[in-house]
Amino acid sequence: AGQRSWPPRERRLKAVKMLQWSILSESPSSCAAKACEAWGGAGAIAEPEAARFFVFEKGTNVTGSKTKNASIKNKKIAIWGASFKENTSSIQNSSIHPLLEALWAQGSIVYLHDPEALQEVKALYGARADLILCSDQYQVIQQADALCLLTAWKQYWSPDFQYLKQQMNRPLILDGRNIYDPAYVKSQGFEYQGVGRA
Repeated sequence: AGQRSWPPRERRLKAVKMLQWSILSESPSSCAAKACEAWGGAGAIAEPEAARFFVFEKGTNVTGSKTKNASIKNKKIAIWGASFKENTSSIQNSSIHPLLEALWAQGSIVYLHDPEALQEVKALYGARADLILCSDQYQVIQQADALCLLTAWKQYWSPDFQYLKQQMNRPLILDGRNIYDPAYVKSQGFEYQGVGRA
C-alpha cells in the first residue's frame, strides 16, 4: 500500500483547533462528524492515524459552563500507547506524533504509557516538561482530564474502569482503536467516544 498523505495545512490547522472539543465538551461524540470533515472523510481517520480523531473546537469547559474560547491549556491528557501497532517498539508512522503536536500546540501536558516504546519516544522528543513518560499504565491517569487510547496493547483491553473513574479528574475515554464496548464503558460512568462511533 502507498504512503498515506496528510490533508492540506489549512485542514490540519482546523483539526488542531478542534482539539479542545471532546475534552471540553459535555457531548464529545458530537465532534466525530466535524473531525471527519476536517480530515477529509471517515477514511482519513482510519488506521493507522487514529490520533486524527482526537480533535476539538469550542464547546463547554470541564465544569460544564459555556465558553467561546475553550482551552485545554495545562490540562493533563493521559495516553495509552505510542507504538504504531501492538507488539513492537517502533513509533515510525505512529499516530502519536500528530496527537502530541496537536496537544502541545494547545498547551496540554501529556502523560504517556507504552509497554515497549517509551525509549523510542524519549530518544525522539528528549526531556520536556509537557511530556511525562510513565512505566505504569495507571500512573498516567492520575487526575487526568481525558484518557486517549492509541495502541491496542492487550494490557489495555480490560482495565479497572472503577479505579480509572476514581482517579481521573474527568472520566472521559477517547478510544482510537475501538477496543471497548461503548455501552459497557458508559454504564461504568464514563463519557466515551470511539472512532466513527456515537
